[in-house]
Amino acid sequence: MSKGEGPSPETLEEALGDMRAALREGNYAALPQIVSVIEERAEGLERDPEGALQVRAMAARNAALLQAALRGMRAAQRRMAEISSAAKGLQTYDGFGKPCLLASGQNRFKQRF
Repeated sequence: MSKGEGPSPETLEEALGDMRAALREGNYAALPQIVSVIEERAEGLERDPEGALQVRAMAARNAALLQAALRGMRAAQRRMAEISSAAKGLQTYDGFGKPCLLASGQNRFKQRF
């Protein structure tokens, strides 16, 4: 599925393929619509055991992509928190062992040569 609104997939396999494409492209905004199509198309799946095996394999591949995307998003969130924390200043301890925040721009050491 492209980033724009495209035609609705005809089959469950097409919808799963669209989900895979959206995950690979980082088009997470398209996922809710794709999931609703997948849910609609999956209703008759119990009558087709052979097709269910193919769909299960496609769904497993998509699940691996979803897990990788979540790991990437969590890593990005952690990195953003690190950057935000570093911008506030350095967390250290005073002579009495109490936490102390050294704001950026303060207490700069001069280089010695």
